[in-house]
Amino acid sequence: MKQIRYRAVAAVIAAITLCASSTQVKPVYASDEGSVVKVTVKKELAFHADTETVSDKDKKFRTAITFESYDDADTGFNDRTESIMIGDTKFVLNSIENLKMTDAYTPERRTMETMTDTFIKGEEDGFLPDTTVTKDGVTWTLTEKTLVDSEIGDRTKEAVATKRYVGVEKGVPVPDSIEYTCEDESTGLTVNTMLPLTDQSETTWRWEPFEFPISIYGYGADVLDLNGTEVPSGAPLIDYADEFLNLLGLSKDYYRIDAIEWDGEPYEQNGEIYRDAVGTGEKYVTDIEAVYSATIDLPHLDGAAWNCLYTEELDPSSSTVYTYTADAVYISTAEQTPFERILGVISAFYHRIIEAIQDHPVLAALQIVVIAALIVFLVSRRKKKCLYDDSRKCIYGRDCANCPYYTTLSKETASK
Repeated sequence: MKQIRYRAVAAVIAAITLCASSTQVKPVYASDEGSVVKVTVKKELAFHADTETVSDKDKKFRTAITFESYDDADTGFNDRTESIMIGDTKFVLNSIENLKMTDAYTPERRTMETMTDTFIKGEEDGFLPDTTVTKDGVTWTLTEKTLVDSEIGDRTKEAVATKRYVGVEKGVPVPDSIEYTCEDESTGLTVNTMLPLTDQSETTWRWEPFEFPISIYGYGADVLDLNGTEVPSGAPLIDYADEFLNLLGLSKDYYRIDAIEWDGEPYEQNGEIYRDAVGTGEKYVTDIEAVYSATIDLPHLDGAAWNCLYTEELDPSSSTVYTYTADAVYISTAEQTPFERILGVISAFYHRIIEAIQDHPVLAALQIVVIAALIVFLVSRRKKKCLYDDSRKCIYGRDCANCPYYTTLSKETASK
């Protein structure tokens, strides 16, 4: 606080405080997730048929077959046995005889190798892998884990922080940088740095109250020396408002003094007589939203990760593989009429229907109704054809005696 002295030395100090409140925006950083390294291939169910003596020209052949199934009551009609390709000709299963179950075993379980997220070496107990995981509907159980080195390399992170400065006076700049603590979320460590000012915006300018203290020493002299201006003792200090602004280095365009009042009675200090005063007025201010941002380098660290081996948990429906042998008859689909192909499909589905009736009676009954309707439709179509000419439709219900076409055909035959 500057002091004003009568006749000797006079000066004034105004303490104007810039108040600031800040809100720090914590940046977001996502670490790499653990990944699947390798999954062993699931073994397919086996099927074998002896077709060495079969030719693609054959219309039918009988052979011994061996196949595997998860079903302990398999009828032999399944996705693996339903057809065989001989050359370019497809043969479909027509019948099964002498079906026997010859073996049953637990299939080999698949394994899955994974690598966990990288963490700081020495903190492995806090990053233990899950004992079970589920992927694509398959449950896997952890059977082995090995700690391996996994470097946490040099990385960067975009850091952004905002700070709101309230009541900023005209011509007063906001700080061009701020201290910032950045957290490396993948390691939990912090990095202290400085963020530079990258953007700022102002609100509406307004007038706000302000005050400044005045301390006068040598009080009681005849004249006050106010920065070269003589102020008579007892003169109202407010009459010298402009001189006080000049002394404070403030512009009249953005500051105005409305009153200067004494603040208490005179007092003695260090052999001098003092008296304090307070000046009040208004200042032109705004609020500033400042943005500080930079790309921060995160330090290199020695890391580690868990290399995990998981084993597949078998579903009850596929926990046992059954081996069957049988004698099967296959029929060629080459040179078959559409009607014969349909009958072949119906024959193949016959065994499926019997099996379905046992497992799902209601749904199987519905399938039987549909197939029966199809057969009736096909037979009815054949009945509509002429017995003597497939290109003609019979409109007499195959009553040839009343058919004029049959009568004409009979006469032509007799004349020849």
